[in-house]
Amino acid sequence: MGLSLVVGTLVDDSIVVLESIQRHLAKGKGLIKAAIDGRMEVRNGRRGS
Repeated sequence: MGLSLVVGTLVDDSIVVLESIQRHLAKGKGLIKAAIDGRMEVRNGRRGS
């Protein structure tokens, strides 16, 4: 049961990060900058959960 919770959390976090990166790309940022900014944005928001 614990493994399924961890995998679910990992998948959920990955989807949130990809959505954030996509949003930064849509704003016109380059791929590397969008990936860094998207990940930092999600990391700061998910730290408390």
